[in-house]
This record gives sequence, C-alpha cells and structure tokens, in this order.
Amino acid sequence: MDINRILLCLHNIINMGVLNESFNPIEGYLIKIERDTKNGWYFFEVGFPENWFYKDNDYVTTEVIKTIKDKGKIVKISPKNPDVDTDYLIEFVKKAIDINKSVNEREKHFKDEMEDFKTQFQEKIKEFEDNMLTFKEKAFDFRIKESKETSEEKITTTTTTTGSKRGRPKKTH
Repeated sequence: MDINRILLCLHNIINMGVLNESFNPIEGYLIKIERDTKNGWYFFEVGFPENWFYKDNDYVTTEVIKTIKDKGKIVKISPKNPDVDTDYLIEFVKKAIDINKSVNEREKHFKDEMEDFKTQFQEKIKEFEDNMLTFKEKAFDFRIKESKETSEEKITTTTTTTGSKRGRPKKTH
C-alpha cells in the first residue's frame, strides 16, 4: 500500500470522526441525509414528535413528508439557496430540539403547578364543607335556659308609688 493511500484513509477516518461529532446533537432525530443533485445541496429528513413546533425561516424550508399517528412526523429540512450549508441545517434541527424540549419543560412545570393549585383548592373546599357541616350541626344544638327559681319560689314584688301630697306647698325660710 502506498503512503498516499494510507494518508487518504487516515484523512477520511479523521473527517468521519469530525462529521460524526457534528451530528451528535441531533442523534435520535436524524433519519437520513440526501443530496439534491438538481440544486446541489443536501437536505435532511428528521423525525419529530407529533406536537413539536418548528417553522421555515429565511434560509430553511420545512415540509412534512409523513405523519405517523400517535408517534410523530418525518420532516424534510432543506436549504432555500445554495449558500446554506449542512452546518446551518444541523443548527436548525438543534434549535428545533432545544425549543421543543424547553416548551415541554415549561408545560410540565405549568401542569405540576396547576395540579398543586387543584390539590390546594380541593383541600380548601373540603375544609369549607367540613366547617359548614359542623356549623349546621351545632347551629340548633342549644338549650333554653332554665330559670333558677321555680314558680313556687318566685317572689312577687310589687312596687307601690306614693303620690304627692296635695295642698299647699311648704314654705321655706
């Protein structure tokens, strides 16, 4: 084997390592890479969950190729012009992954927070209902005060008023 072939093999092995590293962030989403021979650029097919958000921008166009119910969708991501390289496509996919993971985390946080509110609200309702039940049960739980004096022991008092004497007023010296 001549030295040039060995160097070429080493060069390809090193470049494949670099290439593989660049695809690591989108591993698990990248289905295939194809070359558009008519336009001279590459495009990706990626698999995204069904509810994920992404959209075209000034450099990239997206197209749903296939939707698999309850699984996800296969999306074709391709450049809008030959100046857009594969590195940009990789960054676009990474951004879509990051944004959607962030959205999922925010939704999860919101749902957890709402569950906490729901639990607290249900506890408040239960506490209110228990308090109302206790109030209703005790509302008519009273006794008429019995008089300490029985009717035989009652002392009848009558008040008499003395009328004023009629006649002349007294003289005061």
